[in-house]
Amino acid sequence: MTFEIFSTLKRHLISWPRHVLMVSSLGLLVACGGGGGSSTTTSTGAAPVITLTRSGSADAIYSGNAALLLPSFNYGSAVLSWSDAQGATQFVPATSNVPISVNPTQTTTYTLTVSYQDPSTVRPQTLTATATQEVMIKAAESLVPTYDLVASSNLITSGSTVTLTPTFAWSAGTIISSVINYGTQSIPVSSANSISRSPTSNTTYTLRIEYRDERVIPNVVAVVEKSVNVDVTTSPGFFTIGGTMAAGRSDHAMVQLPSSPLILVAGGTSNGTTVLKTAELYDPVTNTWRATGDMKTARRGHTATVLNNGKILVVGGNDGTNTLSTAETYDPTTGVWTNTIGPLAYTHRYHTATLLSDGKVLIAGGTVGPLGTADAKYTEVYTPSTGSFTPGPTLPEERQGHTATLLNNGDVLFVGNSLGNGALVRTLTYDGTSFTWPHLATPSVSTGSLAQARYNHSAVLLSTGKVLVTGGFGLDSKTAELYNPSTHTWATANSMTAPRAYHTSTALRNGDVVVIGGYNGSSSLTSMDYYEVASNTWSSVAQKTLTQERSMNTSLMLTNGKVLTLGSYCPVPSGACTTYTSSEIWAPSP
Repeated sequence: MTFEIFSTLKRHLISWPRHVLMVSSLGLLVACGGGGGSSTTTSTGAAPVITLTRSGSADAIYSGNAALLLPSFNYGSAVLSWSDAQGATQFVPATSNVPISVNPTQTTTYTLTVSYQDPSTVRPQTLTATATQEVMIKAAESLVPTYDLVASSNLITSGSTVTLTPTFAWSAGTIISSVINYGTQSIPVSSANSISRSPTSNTTYTLRIEYRDERVIPNVVAVVEKSVNVDVTTSPGFFTIGGTMAAGRSDHAMVQLPSSPLILVAGGTSNGTTVLKTAELYDPVTNTWRATGDMKTARRGHTATVLNNGKILVVGGNDGTNTLSTAETYDPTTGVWTNTIGPLAYTHRYHTATLLSDGKVLIAGGTVGPLGTADAKYTEVYTPSTGSFTPGPTLPEERQGHTATLLNNGDVLFVGNSLGNGALVRTLTYDGTSFTWPHLATPSVSTGSLAQARYNHSAVLLSTGKVLVTGGFGLDSKTAELYNPSTHTWATANSMTAPRAYHTSTALRNGDVVVIGGYNGSSSLTSMDYYEVASNTWSSVAQKTLTQERSMNTSLMLTNGKVLTLGSYCPVPSGACTTYTSSEIWAPSP
């Protein structure tokens, strides 16, 4: 027994140095910091190998969304800690290679702390090592659904229908509801599906989209709206402001360029005494005016005619001192004016110029003399192929303040004349070779004439082939008459709502006629009248008036179906006046 105890003690004594060597070696390894990696330690003892990384994408995330953090360490125990939005420190235990889901609401730095024992000490000491990972938060962009609400028209006549088309899309969440609200009504709608309504009064329609933004947690619920106004009117049309010219004009000429939406305005007077030679072009697409080439001669009271070759012929007028016998043409392709080969045989002002069926232009009547104080019965014919004028047949009577309308059969209908202080009742036609009282076997018999003498009236060819003559100075400036070329007779039409002279008449695409502005004997007008051909009735549109008083104005239907009007009244033949640089656009109600 004693021997066995001794033998055991001997074996331990012999092996003791090896154990001491092993412990010493372990202590040296710890002291050298074995297995450290990129982590930091608070001791010179052996630290574990630790990392803290983002699992998946490392991009910034929206507030409240989840991010996965992956802790990794080879020994020890660990916790994950961070500061929340209120500044309080939060802790969760961590297991190596087990992801931890976090939901930061702000950019946050997460710290993995690993605790371990330092074996180099007699009494093992608890040490720590850390690794960090930042999770960036990106602000939710001010994204909203794409949305729109379009009305087929913003102005309708009473009893008509308007179509409302909503469109919307949202890729960052859910559309909770989509409705169109108007008055006390609410109609659920879907994108690109139109609805129709027939309002009886001015109505505001509002598309309301309630949506959820699912990028942010908790989800944000918001609303967007788009409104359109639909006005209801009993008026056949309305005025809007057109573009502004460089110069105010009266006594000017206006035509539409061929094969183009552009409108040419040339000459006139800016103040009653200054006569212009400038010209401008109106673009209805942009609603703007721009300068073009100046005429060779300043003119007022002249005519402008679109030729079949595309050029514009301007004839006569007054330069402020003399009534003119000159003419010139405008080339729209170059903007350049060129004098005609020869002058006219006579001076002409306040004459008419009519493009005939054969492409020639008939110049008729007007005033003659230096100041244009005498009425004329002279006519001249312009031939574009030669660029010259030749005398035409003489009018049976002097005519000024008259109208000349090309009929569908190729004849020209002449209506009215001032004849000094009087007015001419008789009408006549021109068949290309001579003037006659309308198709009578005995030309001296006065028939087929107006019921009322008139001058400074207006005349317009209707889609029916008849000619509507309105207003002018005479017995009653409100009256209107209809000429029927097939029977060569006149019939009394219903009267306008207001007396007018120096006004304009424009035929619309629907066949009806708008009469704009004019002079009532004491003042220029801001009102207009609307003539419905089918019912032979007039309606006043005084609630949709011009912004400026206009007489001796010009009006012309644009290629878009609207009517451009401009100009203002100036005393004739001269005198101070106020002109306007503004133009106005009349649009028919849908």
